[in-house]
Amino acid sequence: MSYATGEAQIMAIIADMPDFSASNVSRADWKPLNSGNAPHYAILKPGSWSNEPSSLSAGAAITTWRTVVEVWRRWVDDAPTAVGLQELVGRLIDYLDRHPSLDGMALQGWITGGSDMQQRWLREGGPMWAVWEVYIDWQEERFIDYDG
Repeated sequence: MSYATGEAQIMAIIADMPDFSASNVSRADWKPLNSGNAPHYAILKPGSWSNEPSSLSAGAAITTWRTVVEVWRRWVDDAPTAVGLQELVGRLIDYLDRHPSLDGMALQGWITGGSDMQQRWLREGGPMWAVWEVYIDWQEERFIDYDG
């Protein structure tokens, strides 16, 4: 497996949620936000990663990858937008918690935290959004071929 395969699996899991679909979930593609066709989006991007040092000497590497899920909600009014984003992120966390192995693609996956909620414009005159990041860390075991 690779980071790209794991991120694609996370995207597929999120797109299966009742709140999302293939039309409002993307991988590192923010262009749909400027169209504003949906009231909310989930955009995945790579985060930091690390190898477990003790695993490297055994011919394998346990790699912990981070996928950042930016959850965007169109800004309507202060309190309703903030509360709506909080509820949407809560449902996303609950849904992802039911898939700790990313449907068999990882050794384990877990939500490690998130960012502060922010208010953003994507371009001047464009739609205003509230965005909140969710951090998903997941592990895979990679086998090292010393002969290749």
